[in-house]
Amino acid sequence: RGLSWPCAPAVTDVNVKLHMRNVVPVLACCGAALVARTPRAVAAMCAHGTSTRATNNTSISISIIIPCLNEAGNVERCIHSTRGHLMRCKGSTPQLEVIVVDGSSTDASANVAEGAGAKVIMAVRGRGRQLNEGAAAAHGELLLFLHADSQLPADWLAALQEARHRSGQEPHKWGCFESIQLAGNTGWVAAVLRKGVAFRTRLLHMPYGDQAIFVDRLAFEAVGGFQQWRLLEDVDMVQRLHQAYGPPAIVPAPVQVSARRWQRLGFVRTCLVNQAILAAWACGVPPDTLARWYYGPSTVATGGTAGDTSASTVSCSGVGALAPASGPARGKSSRPSQR
Repeated sequence: RGLSWPCAPAVTDVNVKLHMRNVVPVLACCGAALVARTPRAVAAMCAHGTSTRATNNTSISISIIIPCLNEAGNVERCIHSTRGHLMRCKGSTPQLEVIVVDGSSTDASANVAEGAGAKVIMAVRGRGRQLNEGAAAAHGELLLFLHADSQLPADWLAALQEARHRSGQEPHKWGCFESIQLAGNTGWVAAVLRKGVAFRTRLLHMPYGDQAIFVDRLAFEAVGGFQQWRLLEDVDMVQRLHQAYGPPAIVPAPVQVSARRWQRLGFVRTCLVNQAILAAWACGVPPDTLARWYYGPSTVATGGTAGDTSASTVSCSGVGALAPASGPARGKSSRPSQR
């Protein structure tokens, strides 16, 4: 009975609870002293809890799909932004491929993209078609759709992985970045736009294509991919994903986007155009008709769009309320074929 120690006589009638209250602090001090002599051990212990999580989170393969049309001046920066995580990512990094889907550009977009290290494939013009072609050629388990005039934030990978696993359960099937930031613009327009898009995304769960939507490959195929539309293909996809899998995982960082369309049309006019397009779509106007109104009949007749094919058509901070609540297919465009 009682406690015994090596090289000491047996001790009986010990108040165990009283002595444990004294022993525990001593053991803690001894452990702290021991660890203090080995700083690497401290770092290893601190990292142990996160290393497993990081490994689990970054083990997934990712394909970044960039639709492109006459974006020679932007696509290189876009591609380089996808690799910013390599300088900041600790632990294992995922398999990452960058696919640029060129819609028969008349400039050097394809050559610039190849020179920047991306895989380039050619497709019929039209953002919906190009996105689907990129997804069909991709090998990643997670698909991220990025516009060619956009740039991901420097720590995008860590932030994306954290957002996908934030619930502590199964990873989110789809998600987006919280907002957009106009490149080179720090004025009130950029501030209002960023806050407004973030508000719409978190309140209505309605991100648009310029927010770098990402989706699990199996979920992408399950909802049928993008409609082969020239306009509003992103809005339609988001509605179907939300209906099938619930709200998106939201990465609390903005995607940097080109300010050219906002500068050309002006903030108010751009918002009004966006609202008019969404209102017409909610009333049942087919996407091809809307594309003809927006881009002009000549570009639609050739199967493509002119100029800002990478720029979102409905990125105004106030839009979303007029978009249909459910995601029925409009028009007669067929679903894309999957691999």
